[in-house]
Amino acid sequence: MDGLEWQRTKYNTLTRRFLRWAEALAAKHADALIADSLPIKQRLLNIYKKEATFIPYGAKNFEHPDPSILTKYGLTPNKYSLIIARMEPENNIEMIIQGYLAQNNSTILFVIGNMTNKYGKYIRDKKVIPW
Repeated sequence: MDGLEWQRTKYNTLTRRFLRWAEALAAKHADALIADSLPIKQRLLNIYKKEATFIPYGAKNFEHPDPSILTKYGLTPNKYSLIIARMEPENNIEMIIQGYLAQNNSTILFVIGNMTNKYGKYIRDKKVIPW
């Protein structure tokens, strides 16, 4: 299962109802369920009484990262904080940025995400981050 799509605030009420119905339909009639997080796996068991296979996201650690790549973005190794996220309200990007700024960090906050969608433009236009 891909998460709780029906809770996303970017969708209108009708779309959210459809997505919740589709989730239930998929959970009840699927040959196999896959969850990418343990809470989703538990939700499928609790709500639909269905077991899911947990397959987490993963990535290989950089053994020898090339620090010169950072220079083209004005970054220095170990001297920046990083957000990589989908620019969606439910990912709390604004809250993360506000918390970061409240800490008076001396490091750069580097944000990677789609800044051309509606929420990305909202975050970009707040001008709290010097672009």
